[in-house]
Amino acid sequence: MRRGESLGIAGVAKVAAFVEKPDAATAARYVADGYLWNSGNFLFGAETLLSELARFEPEMARAVVAAVDQASLDLGFVRLDAEAFGAAPQKSIDYAVMERTDRTAVIEGR
Repeated sequence: MRRGESLGIAGVAKVAAFVEKPDAATAARYVADGYLWNSGNFLFGAETLLSELARFEPEMARAVVAAVDQASLDLGFVRLDAEAFGAAPQKSIDYAVMERTDRTAVIEGR
C-alpha cells in the first residue's frame, strides 16, 4: 500500500494505492519506495462493505444480499444460504474492493 496524506494521527494515513500480490520485481521496488505491506486485516462496517461491493461488483453484492435474505438460524448461528452465496463471483475482497475503493486508510504497524 502506498501511503497517502496523513489523517492527523501518528501512523495513520489515507491509502493512495493498494496493489494485491504484485510480481516479485514490482514488490521489491515497492519495498524500496517505502510502501506498506498488507497484513490482510480489514476493518469496516457491513454497510460500508456492501455499498462498496455494490459500487464495484454489483453481482457479488446481489449474491450477498440474497444469501442473507435466505439465511436460516441454527442453534443461534446464522447460516447463509449456500446456493445464493455460491452464485457470487469468485473474487477476493482485495481485487473486488480494496484495489478500487477510495475509502481506505492504513495504520502502520512495526
